[in-house]
Parts: sequence; structure tokens; C-alpha cells
Amino acid sequence: MARKPRTQTKTTVTPNFRPVDTFVQPAPLDTRRIRELVTFVGNLVTRINRYAQVEQGRRDKNDVIAAEKAFATITDKLQSYKRRILFFQL
Repeated sequence: MARKPRTQTKTTVTPNFRPVDTFVQPAPLDTRRIRELVTFVGNLVTRINRYAQVEQGRRDKNDVIAAEKAFATITDKLQSYKRRILFFQL
């Protein structure tokens, strides 16, 4: 046996939700810390370049000293060779 529909009940459905604004305003950018980082990196690069120049100067000095020693050794050997040749020619 089928029931009779109730005449007092509402048959329309209404939504129970309302639109919500989910947009969140982003916080303002704190550029102070970025500027501090830029300053730090700039100082660091300057110091690294200065250190690289000092190290290159040291290497250049060591290269000059090594070249002078090598030249002195070669000239000593050449002189001793010339002395031997002259000694045997006499």
C-alpha cells in the first residue's frame, strides 16, 4: 500500500551555504632583510676578490723565485760544461 505524500512538507531544497571570500591579502614585503643580504654579498665578493689578488701576487712571486732558481741552475750547468770543453781543448 502506497503512502499518501504529506501535503504540509516542503519539497523545495534551499542551499545551506553562502559564498565565502577566501582571498587573503599578502603581507607587505620586508625589503630590509633583502637589502641586508645584498649588502652582505657585495662585501663578501669584494673581500674574495681582494683575497684572490693577494694570493695571485704570492703565486707570481713564488713563480719568479722558482724561475730564477731554475735559470741559475741552468747557467751553472752551462758554465761548468763550457769549462770542461775548454779544459779538454787545452
